[in-house]
Amino acid sequence: IQDAVLDADAIARIKKAGTFYAPTLAIYQLKPDEIGPGRKDDAATRQRIRKYGFAEENVRNLFAAGVPIAVGTDAGIGGAKHGFSTLQEMELLVAAGLTPKAALLASTSNSALALGLSGDRGTIEKGKRADLVLIDGKPWETIGDVHKIDRVFVDGKLVHGGGTKPPAGNLATALPATAAAELIDDFERTDGRSALDTLRLADMD
Repeated sequence: IQDAVLDADAIARIKKAGTFYAPTLAIYQLKPDEIGPGRKDDAATRQRIRKYGFAEENVRNLFAAGVPIAVGTDAGIGGAKHGFSTLQEMELLVAAGLTPKAALLASTSNSALALGLSGDRGTIEKGKRADLVLIDGKPWETIGDVHKIDRVFVDGKLVHGGGTKPPAGNLATALPATAAAELIDDFERTDGRSALDTLRLADMD
């Protein structure tokens, strides 16, 4: 929300509704030439700076009011890169006024709660998925330490760090030259489903 600063009534209604807020600051963050003393000074840049200021203030005010903050990034569009933008988002949340601990909770337990998946993930508890990112630092004190990733476990399996061997596909720089042995979907079923009996989608919504 970056068109204006939310008033107290709007914030109260958001909180009363039990809404989670994922500000996606990473997709809107200002570029190097838009900040600092030597920044561009055209109308579009001034507007972006103003709107980002609204975005930061809204995060601060919603957090202060007790609205749960979750982490989202819109990665894949603009300059937001998958994975990396999540780490940036936590840093930007801290820059906007959250504590490092609150930013970590936003990216873990709050995000799981927002998705209705807290029974399975989001916190380290017996019976939950063992999806873990081990950090060589203290990100609850210094949020920038989230970049110091030492090991990653997915469902209890070590997939990064500690001598893990990445799959061959991770090292490839191009797709294989061989064609698929057979057609995956002929798009001819009359019931709207694929040859694999999955629902076929015709639009992004």
